Amino acid sequence: MLNGRQIFSVVLMPLLILVLLISGCATVRQERLVVKKEGLYLRDLCSCYGIEYSWDVGNQRVVMIHPDRNVLLYLESNTVNLFGKNIILDGPIKDVDGAIVVSSDFKDKVIDRFFDVARGRTALTLRKADTVIIDPGHGGKDPGALGRSGLKEKDVVLDVALRTKSILEKKGLTVIMTRDRDVFVPLQERTEIASDSKAQLFVSIHANASRIRSVKGLEVFMAKDLDFKDRNEWQRKHNQELTLNNLKMKNYPEVEKIVMDMLYLHKQNASRDLACQIAEHTSGVIETNNRGSKEERFYVLRNTIIPAVLIEVGFVSNPYEERLLRRKSYRKKIAYGIAESILDYVESR
Repeated sequence: MLNGRQIFSVVLMPLLILVLLISGCATVRQERLVVKKEGLYLRDLCSCYGIEYSWDVGNQRVVMIHPDRNVLLYLESNTVNLFGKNIILDGPIKDVDGAIVVSSDFKDKVIDRFFDVARGRTALTLRKADTVIIDPGHGGKDPGALGRSGLKEKDVVLDVALRTKSILEKKGLTVIMTRDRDVFVPLQERTEIASDSKAQLFVSIHANASRIRSVKGLEVFMAKDLDFKDRNEWQRKHNQELTLNNLKMKNYPEVEKIVMDMLYLHKQNASRDLACQIAEHTSGVIETNNRGSKEERFYVLRNTIIPAVLIEVGFVSNPYEERLLRRKSYRKKIAYGIAESILDYVESR
């Protein structure tokens, strides 16, 4: 029988490392919400990505240390010398209350390129996910939203979902469908598929409707923070049991609680990132209004244990978007936008 310390060393510590690898650096992600208005803290970015740096206060110079060539940053300048090439940032590097603050584009323009050079593009990519669940909403006896000309939500989203599946599989991801034809699948079964599989992402695809016919655009939802009632919902507890059985973590109550708390934190952070990515990128691909990423209590969002988003690809109640959603070419563009967003997420650091 393992004692508490042995349980942590043998069972919990490897899982903790795995969750941190999958989710990236939660500290930095949370810090972005409260950093100075000028941008991001360099210390948190470097800590998250394991980069050492030194600050020469006298010369107002910061050196990010690389095995081959160092990266030079100068305070009050928006230019970074990255391996001999000048990178222009959106704003100057600043000393704010004794901390170095960089603009919000620093991660993409400097940190990512730092690793591209340091590791090389031929290095093995550790993906955040290798299996994705695609959930086309409604189906069978449930048509979903109906357009004025009779377009059914269930038909639109199934076509988009199957096209998304094809693209992701060609890129090496495993895709599990909650339905791949016109059948009705209850909501609870959809969440159980997610919990009883080894998937790391759940993406539900829907089409919207509004009483105001002029409303149009794409929006993406993630789960609101769960209250006491939501956390104790029967379906969620059942899905937790399925997940723990998959992890072979049963019969260790003290560990189970810690693991579920970790998975919940990972889910909220990852869902937020993925929702933002899909809303911004896909709306651009199909050239429609980006209605943003939002929080809701939708059943499939609050009762899944893994990161989950629900995409509303457009409004069948809007005459213009209804005509677009009828076109295979338009649905193909939606699928490309969603698939590219998922791939960008799973392959990002």
